[in-house]
Amino acid sequence: MDVVNSHLYIGMQLTVEKECVLLDMRYYLQIFLEPFNNPQVKAVPGNKETFMVKDGAEPLDLKKRMLFHSTVAKLLYLS
Repeated sequence: MDVVNSHLYIGMQLTVEKECVLLDMRYYLQIFLEPFNNPQVKAVPGNKETFMVKDGAEPLDLKKRMLFHSTVAKLLYLS
């Protein structure tokens, strides 16, 4: 008799099978990407100016700053 145990833990689907443990984060990725699934948002390829700091640029407001940090933290967790 094969026993399969599956548990969802902090965004990771852990499935314990006969001789291995499978780790799947598709659910976490799907939930993470939901807010970005907006047809009005267009993907643009990066260029050399993408990561340049512009002198005199205004800092993000608190709401956008919190969203940015949260997004980066989630991507780090995913990776």
